[in-house]
Amino acid sequence: MSELLEASPITEMGTVVCRDGLIEPPVGKSITIDTTNEDISAIISYDKGKWNFQLIYNGEPRFQTIPSKEPITEAKDSRDNKIIKQLSRLGVGKDEGENLLDEIVTEAIHRKAELFYLMSEDSENENDADCHVCEDESHFTDVDRQRAIATAQNILLTKDPLMFALDVIQTIHTGDKNNIKILLIAIANQSCLNSNGLQATFNGDKGSGKTHLVSSTVHVMPQEYVYVGKLSDKAIYRMLYLLDGSIIFSDDTHLSEALEEIMKEAMSKFQKQISYTVVLNDEAKVFNGPKRMMMLLTSVENRNSDELRDRMFMLTPENSTQQHDNVWDYTNESLKTGESRLVVVDEKILVCREMFRIIKQQTFNVIIPEEIADNAVCTDKSKYRAINKFWDMVKGFTILNFAQREKDDRGYLIATKDDFYNAKELFETQMTNIMSSLDDKERAIMNALVCVHDNSGLSISGIAQKADIPYGTVRDRLKGHGEIKGLLDRISDIKVVTKEGSKTELFRCENVMKFSNEFIYLKGERKDGYSMSNHPSW
Repeated sequence: MSELLEASPITEMGTVVCRDGLIEPPVGKSITIDTTNEDISAIISYDKGKWNFQLIYNGEPRFQTIPSKEPITEAKDSRDNKIIKQLSRLGVGKDEGENLLDEIVTEAIHRKAELFYLMSEDSENENDADCHVCEDESHFTDVDRQRAIATAQNILLTKDPLMFALDVIQTIHTGDKNNIKILLIAIANQSCLNSNGLQATFNGDKGSGKTHLVSSTVHVMPQEYVYVGKLSDKAIYRMLYLLDGSIIFSDDTHLSEALEEIMKEAMSKFQKQISYTVVLNDEAKVFNGPKRMMMLLTSVENRNSDELRDRMFMLTPENSTQQHDNVWDYTNESLKTGESRLVVVDEKILVCREMFRIIKQQTFNVIIPEEIADNAVCTDKSKYRAINKFWDMVKGFTILNFAQREKDDRGYLIATKDDFYNAKELFETQMTNIMSSLDDKERAIMNALVCVHDNSGLSISGIAQKADIPYGTVRDRLKGHGEIKGLLDRISDIKVVTKEGSKTELFRCENVMKFSNEFIYLKGERKDGYSMSNHPSW
C-alpha cells in the first residue's frame, strides 16, 4: 500500500480503509458521537463543503445545527463558543461543557476515517480513490484528467520535471526562477524518508512579490496537500485533513512564541509526527500533526528567532530593473486577457499537479554513491546545517527525477552527478544567505558597517543613508524589537562607541572573514572562476 493510502482513508467496496484497518462506513450522511453524559451526544455531518454540528439531548435534537467550514477536529472559537452556550442551556456548567466538547473532538479525531468518508460521499467521485477533484478543476472531464496523468508520467520518464514545473509557474509569476526552483526541490524532498527536510521563508518590502511568488508555486501543486491561511498555536494538531507531506503557507506571518516552538519541533522531527498531549477527565489524550510538513512563511520584517532562521532558506524576491520591466510587461498582457492566472487552472497546471501528485503518493530513500560522497570536498565544514541542506537538495533533485534514476538492491534511489551539480549550482546562488543567516536588510546594514575604514563608526542615521534602509528598520534590526534579538546581541563583532561629549551611538564591525563563493566540489572536477571573498564576520 502506498504512503498516501497509509496516510489517509479511501473508500473500497463501501468500506473505509485506514491505517487502523477496516471499519464500517457511517450510516447515512452523518456520524454520532456519544459523551460521558448519557443524556448528551452529537451528530456531525458534511454537506456542500460545510461541516454541520448538532447536539442531541435524550435522543432528540434540541437546537439548530451549527455550520462551519472547519471540521470539529480543528479549533474555531466562534463555533466552539456556540456549542458550549448550547450545552449551558441544557444545564451543563462551563467546565463540564468544555470537557464534553473536548471528548467530542477527541472521539472525532479517532474516527477521522469516517469523517473523510463523509467528505468523499459529498463529492462527485466518491468511489474513486485516485481522483482528487478540486473546485478549480471541475471544468475538466475524466478524459482530460487521464490525458493529464499520461502527460505527467511521460514528463517524469523522459523530460526535465523541474524545468516543466518552472515553465508552468512562469506563466503565472515572471522571474524569481532560483527561488521557485528551491521551493520545487523542497517540495520533492518531502517524499524523502532519509532527509531532514528543506524549509523556506521569504522576506521583502510590501509589494515586492513574495506572496505572489509563493501563491503561484502552491497553485500548481495538488491541492489536497496544500493549506493556505493563518495558524493558531495548536491548530496543526487538530487539522484532520493535513496529509503527510503537506505544504503550509502562512502569509505575512508574525509567529507567536508557542507557534514558533511547534514549527521548530516539526522541522527538527521532519520524519516523525509531532504530538501534543492534554489531560481530559483524568485521562491523557494525544493529538498528532503530520510528518514531513513544509512550512512556507512570508513577512515584511523577519522577526523569527536565530534557531528558526538556521532551519530555513531565507529568500528574497528579485529586485532589479529587469525584473520590474518583466512584471510590468506581464501585468499588461494579463490586463488584455482579463484572466487572473492565480484563479485559472489550465491543462498545463493540471499536468503539473498530477506530476507532483505522483511524486507525493510515494516515498523514497536516496543514497549518495561512493563516487560522489567520497570525493566531495566542502570549503567550510563548520556549517553543519548548511551541509545537511545541500545534501537534502541533492536528494530533492533525485526524487524529482525518480523515474529516470536507478535503484540499489534495497530499492533506494541512487543520486547522480547531475543531481549533485544541479544542487550545487542552485545552492550556491544562496551562499550569502546561507553562510550569514541574515536577510537582505541585515546584510545591507553589515555591509555598511564593514565599509567604515576608520574607527569612528556610523550612527543609525548614517547606516540608514548608506544602506538605503529606513531609520526605524535599522534601529530595530540593530537593537532588536520586542522579544526578537537584534544584530548587537547576535553578532559579537559589532561594537558600539560614543565620541567624547556626544550621546550619539556609533556602530562598527571590527572583523572581516573570508569564505569561498564555492561551497562544495568533487575532487579533480573543480571548475575555474571560484575565489575567496571578504565578508563581515557574521
